[in-house]
Amino acid sequence: MLARAAQWNPSVFRKDGLLPIDQVAQDYLKLAIEYDNYASNTKYCLAQFMHDRVETDLGQQLMKARTMKELCDVWKVGSYLHEAEKKREQIISNLSLQQQKLLGYSQCSVHAPTAKRVRLDPEITEDGVYEFHIQYNSKENKGKQTPKSILHEWTKKNTTILGLSYETREKNKLFKSVVSVGDQRYSSSFCGAKSKKFAEQAAAEVAIMCLDIPR
Repeated sequence: MLARAAQWNPSVFRKDGLLPIDQVAQDYLKLAIEYDNYASNTKYCLAQFMHDRVETDLGQQLMKARTMKELCDVWKVGSYLHEAEKKREQIISNLSLQQQKLLGYSQCSVHAPTAKRVRLDPEITEDGVYEFHIQYNSKENKGKQTPKSILHEWTKKNTTILGLSYETREKNKLFKSVVSVGDQRYSSSFCGAKSKKFAEQAAAEVAIMCLDIPR
């Protein structure tokens, strides 16, 4: 009960009194961007700020937003997100792939459809499989063409590519898939896909990155 005032407006602790909710929302969004917070969690916190304004136009825009970009557009801080992404990409490009895995940046996954991909060199396993650390998230890619669909269309147009197939294995209810494009194989080093479908989408995304297939 006591925490609700702070949950609805964190500026309750200011000596000079409360700040307008829109300003609090903008400041919070900037913090969420700086710390690369998930859009779902950011939206939840913003919804607490708007607890008594959900039925307003602004509240309805918030409810419809699904990505960080859409959330930022509601409070007109899209330019701040754009600049932060550019800085983050520059930092990531100077890290080794192993460092990126350890830090878990979303640009190394398919979590953030608004972020530009950074051109990296894949790891190559002893079996000759090209790998990136990719985790497919269907919610963040809702309404967009799937990696499998993009890869399928590309191979159909490139008649020199002979064959497209997936090999998926399951262990302890977790899945890992390898996609073969011609005589080359691609996979995600992330071994925790919760379904065969997600594992195959992640493998297809790795192939798209390695083959530099346009979207």
